[in-house]
Amino acid sequence: MYAAFGLFSIALYLSTDRYVALTLMALATLGSYTIAGPMFATIQTLVRPEMRAISIAILYLFGNLIGMGLGPLAAGAISDGLRPALGEESLRYALMFLSPGYFWGAWHAWRASRSVRAEVEAIEAAIPGGQPA
Repeated sequence: MYAAFGLFSIALYLSTDRYVALTLMALATLGSYTIAGPMFATIQTLVRPEMRAISIAILYLFGNLIGMGLGPLAAGAISDGLRPALGEESLRYALMFLSPGYFWGAWHAWRASRSVRAEVEAIEAAIPGGQPA
């Protein structure tokens, strides 16, 4: 879903029709929220019960530092650099230029998913009754 979010975002920034753009924005937003539940559940399963709140807080800390701190700065700098060539369209292309970052995140999520199943099974084997708390 995270890779689909990246595809919908790129299509959104290339769209010239506002209704198509709104539809793509809705799909991109849906894709971004679809990954939150499984990601949070996986993190909550893999950490000790007393570390669950801290693990989500750390996730939000880095997500906000990068996404809300570095993201707008990078988009603005790229847009400023593209403005002489693209004029008013520079922000659209700057945002599109940053969209492959979603594929990078999807690749990391996929890589992590390859080991999560074994880690969850190890946790379940170590807990009496076989289920995480």
